Amino acid sequence: MSLLHEPDLEANDIGPGLFPKMIVCDLAHPCNAQCPHCVYTNFLELRQHDGGIPFIKPELFRKIADEAGPHKALIRISGAGEPFLHHDILDLVEYAKLKGCRVGIITNGSVMDDSRINRLLQCHLDAIEFSVDACDTETYERVRKGLDFGKLKRNVKRFVELRNQCKAKTVVMCSIVDQPDANVNTKEVEFFWKPIVDHVIIRKYVRWGKLPEGNHTEGDWYLDPRHNVPCPIPFDRLFIHITGEARWCIYDVSTFKERMGDVNKQSIGEIWLGKKFQRYRQHHLDGEWHKIEMCRSCTDFPYRSWNYNYWHSLKTARKKLTQIT
Repeated sequence: MSLLHEPDLEANDIGPGLFPKMIVCDLAHPCNAQCPHCVYTNFLELRQHDGGIPFIKPELFRKIADEAGPHKALIRISGAGEPFLHHDILDLVEYAKLKGCRVGIITNGSVMDDSRINRLLQCHLDAIEFSVDACDTETYERVRKGLDFGKLKRNVKRFVELRNQCKAKTVVMCSIVDQPDANVNTKEVEFFWKPIVDHVIIRKYVRWGKLPEGNHTEGDWYLDPRHNVPCPIPFDRLFIHITGEARWCIYDVSTFKERMGDVNKQSIGEIWLGKKFQRYRQHHLDGEWHKIEMCRSCTDFPYRSWNYNYWHSLKTARKKLTQIT
């Protein structure tokens, strides 16, 4: 059993602040891959809760950017599908940057060309993360079914090459989901990608309360499963669904129980400091997480971390990029 990482509450600012430091924003639900660790791949019926909406409406994204910009919040573009399948993604990223937002994108790297790369670099994209999960064709075709490993390598290397040529400050990261049952050797994958990008993220396998338990490494936790410390997520980030619904946690993708508000009708600040959000946060601070139905049934709490998180990854990547440049 590994030692648990006790949270550095002071450094990570346990208070929620007046505005979320990070907004995780769904952009697209269609995907060109069928990854076995993806809850949407395994439970396609989850998409039925989206009212058949495949992409976020540009006007909704712009509203989010308008509110986030003055706070210099990070909009982390993610979602149930591949963000670059959204026809307007480049326009939306450029808009958010003009409004003062920091922007990071998570992508499988399959829909990339020089034109797109150059636009992202020219608008000063803060970070891009390529979900790689493998370092050879055989493994990649298994864990990233439907995609081409050779194309991924070319696109990642090309992004770094063009970034270096124009001396942009965009950090480039790769990520790996630790999946022992899928025969993914995370050390080998990290060794392969580390010389190519600024940082390699190794993520825990999370179940969303639905996926098989096999890939969970028992005892390899970040937080005590007895919830002796609060979950970091509600103090750090706000999840905005493709429809504009604000969620308590990304885990809600499988439960659809905790809607915190609607960005179409409310401001982000109003939702973030709303009575329900504040009450739920206090439950975690008081060790009464069991009063929240979704938290009571959460299978993934021990695999959340106050310290080894996206902010840590950005800091590590920027340090390497600074050394290179």
